[in-house]
Amino acid sequence: MVIKIIKPIEAKGSLETVKRLRQRLNEIMTFAVNTGILEGANPIIGTKDAFGTPQKRNYPTLKPEQLDDLVRRIHGPSIHYTTKYL
Repeated sequence: MVIKIIKPIEAKGSLETVKRLRQRLNEIMTFAVNTGILEGANPIIGTKDAFGTPQKRNYPTLKPEQLDDLVRRIHGPSIHYTTKYL
């Protein structure tokens, strides 16, 4: 049932959401087993293999020649002090 419910989210390409949702559901079911609410083993423990895994992406970096422009924009007059300091 869990796989059937989560598959449409995976079909949209939201693999990171699928991963987090599956983790939370697994935690809930583990809690239910450990506290006696659910008898037996966690029934969704093996659902990880039913879904794709999200690809890790690195954030883009600035090239050294772009640093001057960044510093000028940070110190520009239209930015609030809080934003500058962040």
